[in-house]
Amino acid sequence: MKNTFIELIVKDNKNKEIKSYKSNEIIFFEDQPCEYASIILKGSIYMTSLYNDKEINFNYMKKGSIFGHNLIFNNNNKYKAHIIALGNTQILHLNKQEFLKSLHNPIILEQYLSFMAQFTINDKESIKILQIQKLRDRILYVLSTNNGVYRFKNIVQFAIKLGVSRETLSREISKMCLDYKIRRVKNTLHLL
Repeated sequence: MKNTFIELIVKDNKNKEIKSYKSNEIIFFEDQPCEYASIILKGSIYMTSLYNDKEINFNYMKKGSIFGHNLIFNNNNKYKAHIIALGNTQILHLNKQEFLKSLHNPIILEQYLSFMAQFTINDKESIKILQIQKLRDRILYVLSTNNGVYRFKNIVQFAIKLGVSRETLSREISKMCLDYKIRRVKNTLHLL
């Protein structure tokens, strides 16, 4: 896990219950009250929701990520999307009191507040991307905000970021390459 505060929280709560989920299992439902700060110990998750009668997948999160931490302190603490396991996944769920206890450590608290500042910026960026109607324009937006070059771990993760299926994204990238708008070299896109 790359986030020191997450490593420390996991270490502080190593005796807490860890839940396992199978691939495509719904962990939490949209509109379900959030009662936990959840840390992914193994595997990954994504979020999905209906928008204009269309399913949109977004917010791919992997081992070492935390979610729900921003909702447990909110008056409207309902999940804004279904949270689904992507592969076999293990998660440490901490209720509000357990999470707050971990934040009493000043090192954890400072790193958590720094993380939340970056989290807010990333969340706003995801919303901007999903508001763009055409997939081609979403791809161009991502490229233009990354100096014309975008590297992605895998096409599934990139598709989830853009809120489309892997197949749809692959087709659009192929079309854009044929139109000389972009060039793809393995898992890197270049704006032409």
